[in-house]
Amino acid sequence: MVFSSKKRRTRRAIRGAAEQAGISEQKCREEMQAALDDAWANSQHDPAARAAWERYFPSGTKPSLEDFMERIAAEVRGSRGL
Repeated sequence: MVFSSKKRRTRRAIRGAAEQAGISEQKCREEMQAALDDAWANSQHDPAARAAWERYFPSGTKPSLEDFMERIAAEVRGSRGL
């Protein structure tokens, strides 16, 4: 199976997070997805949170976990001058 570089990076990040937490990659992915889902749902009732989502994801649709991780990682890299 061939993965895009985005998929490889997110898989590596999830694997690393899972190892640090001492849980399986699947469990880590499920927890990350649940956190993303909760944050998205909460943003529907909080104007400040909604504005933050719209800043990073202007399409107005909930991003996939991979897209979310890539976008936030790009922001972190940019803020560090990387």
